[in-house]
Amino acid sequence: MTKTPLWKQIKDDIRQDKLPIDQLLTQQWLSDHYKVSRIPVRDAIQRLSLAGWFIAHGKKGVQIPPLNAAQAQELYLMRMPLEALALELSFDKINFAVLGRAEDILTQLTDTTSLSPLEQGVLNLQFHYCLYQACERPTLLRTLTQLHEQCERYLGFQAHTLDYHSRSEAEHYQLLKALRDKELGLAQQILKRHIEQAGEILVAHLEGC
Repeated sequence: MTKTPLWKQIKDDIRQDKLPIDQLLTQQWLSDHYKVSRIPVRDAIQRLSLAGWFIAHGKKGVQIPPLNAAQAQELYLMRMPLEALALELSFDKINFAVLGRAEDILTQLTDTTSLSPLEQGVLNLQFHYCLYQACERPTLLRTLTQLHEQCERYLGFQAHTLDYHSRSEAEHYQLLKALRDKELGLAQQILKRHIEQAGEILVAHLEGC
């Protein structure tokens, strides 16, 4: 059985509120907590800091930032045009095989009872990337990867706390139908609305907390 990498375990624990938010976390504390040496802890901190899951806390360590309405808004506003562009650049190469793989991922997403928030977030991103990878624009895809890594906490929060899963699922299938029908404009419209409406609901909730 393959052991889960430490950085993935920390991610999952953050998503499930098993680690303290907005408090100092030192390498030593994390090392003791996970019963590992400080080397994998250091590597995990570096990786998660680059993805926005940790932020610096003085010179002593890091902290997990609370979910933030301003950041949530910034992320969805950046995602909208970039993902629409990736979809457009991929459009001519999105064939039945690609659409079939995308639908297989949605089928896995349907069974939310057996999926953790982290697993749902990963599958959601796999669905989108399945459609975008054909664009063959490495810089664009790398930028989207970085954005999505920062979005992962918010995606899980939407699905569970805001009960957004069923609506998101319906929008995913609408997007696939538009692509099967070779309607790029409609597909981009659905995609942008999908990202924007989810973002607006999340921002409104976080502003009211």
